[in-house]
Amino acid sequence: MTQSRSDSAVIDVSRKVYETSLALYPEDLREAFGEEMVEVFEEQIADAYQEQGLRGLLRVWLCAAREFVGIALTGQLAERLVPVFAVVTAFALMLWLAGFMVTPVVMDKACGR
Repeated sequence: MTQSRSDSAVIDVSRKVYETSLALYPEDLREAFGEEMVEVFEEQIADAYQEQGLRGLLRVWLCAAREFVGIALTGQLAERLVPVFAVVTAFALMLWLAGFMVTPVVMDKACGR
């Protein structure tokens, strides 16, 4: 079965939207697999749309959305949270160490030693 112009346009728009959304994936993943991801997505969209029409198209997009939430968003959060976590951890350790060092001095003064 050959694709009509409208079928081709639906597949092309889907590919472009998906390709644009890859900007939200972690950079290392995007660089290593971005082109491949777009190719696979385009094949899945074309096959699903040809076999099941809009229903097939939506099914592939739902899988892509699940992947986006599971990989892209969590990857972006991890990239941003790791430095924040490191800073907070370092700060907490510094406070603990300061408290550990100051406590004997405070206790000595409080106990009149």
